[in-house]
Amino acid sequence: MTDCAAELDAKPKKGGKMVPTKKSRIVLKMEQAAKNMAFAEPGDMPENSMEVANQNQDTLRKKNTTEPNKKFSADAIIARIEANRGPLPTREQAELEFEKHAFWKKKKTASILPAVSEKKLDYWPDKSRSMPNPLTRCPLFAVLKPGERRWHKDEIIASRGDSRIIYTGEQLDQADCDVWLQALQFSKIQDVGERIHINRAMFLREMGRPTSGSNYQWLDRALHRLVAATIDIHTTRYQRTLGLLDAYRRDKGTGEYWIRISVEALALFDRNATSYIDWNIRKQIGRGQQLAKWLQNYVCGHARGQHHTIGIKSLHEWCGTTGRLRDFEGRALPKAMKEIKRLGIIEKDKIRKDGMVTWLRP
Repeated sequence: MTDCAAELDAKPKKGGKMVPTKKSRIVLKMEQAAKNMAFAEPGDMPENSMEVANQNQDTLRKKNTTEPNKKFSADAIIARIEANRGPLPTREQAELEFEKHAFWKKKKTASILPAVSEKKLDYWPDKSRSMPNPLTRCPLFAVLKPGERRWHKDEIIASRGDSRIIYTGEQLDQADCDVWLQALQFSKIQDVGERIHINRAMFLREMGRPTSGSNYQWLDRALHRLVAATIDIHTTRYQRTLGLLDAYRRDKGTGEYWIRISVEALALFDRNATSYIDWNIRKQIGRGQQLAKWLQNYVCGHARGQHHTIGIKSLHEWCGTTGRLRDFEGRALPKAMKEIKRLGIIEKDKIRKDGMVTWLRP
């Protein structure tokens, strides 16, 4: 390289002088090094200087080739994996690790599942009965007249838009609802999913019914209907397929009767979506007033101290009555509302001309 290269890489400066750039300085240093080596004596250079230069050239040549790097070959990668992995775990060690993982996964998700965390369902007051809110807004326990029962098979029953219920079994009424609520009350003293021994006479007295032979027979039929009843319920909180009662039997050895409520059924009772029904007031509702009992369930599913407005047509569908809408609006609904108002369940009720009904829950 000549001095012309330095002049070409130089930049002019004020005053006419040429100032070398960074690139020209490097070029000049290379030229100076070449001159020194040309005029140097052999003894002035290190003995291995040429060998070092040749090795550097070989290294640069290898980097510029397209030969694959052995460090990243398949065999090298597999060898490193085998060396770092260590010995494989035994079957016992793998099963133990799996159980630990399953335990912590279950513990992590337990708080978001609407399942029962207690062994007993004893969180509601003894003077009340507990019912899941979605079941208070549908005709699962319908308003029926004698002889109107029919069988359902995978039938979608009317409900509010935030839930979907598919029912299979003989149609249930509000008297069956009383039996189910009382069965749940007996489950408070027993662990979930275990046999609950019942005294049928006490069972009937708690419901306000006489202990006669016909009532024992009626109770047996009602409990068998509840055992055969199956619901497939979908809500914004959960999805469950379950029977309302798991079993109802008579112990031949002792003559005692027992029932069992499945754990899945009890899982419906989320504390934040459960209605508390005053049992003493319910027993005061007049005989044959099934719509009044259904309205009590519905009203208890809403907050106290607030006005509630709902369409008459919606109440007609959700209560499951087979009567005509105009008869429901003109006779059945005013009679039922008068009854629950008498018992203090609602106040300031009004059936409006626009097809809506409103009340205040005190």
